[in-house]
Amino acid sequence: MTQEEVYVRVQKAFEAADIPFARKQVMVPIPGLQNPHSLRTSDLKAIGVAAA
Repeated sequence: MTQEEVYVRVQKAFEAADIPFARKQVMVPIPGLQNPHSLRTSDLKAIGVAAA
């Protein structure tokens, strides 16, 4: 059995048990981003580079 097959089985088991499975996404809070209009252009570019 491959790693992918195991992963799919685990996902299906979690879904059947109505357990939310962790997303493959990382969210990082950035101070000041609550109001992106207050950020300078250089800040927005730096955030974009860091996120890539």
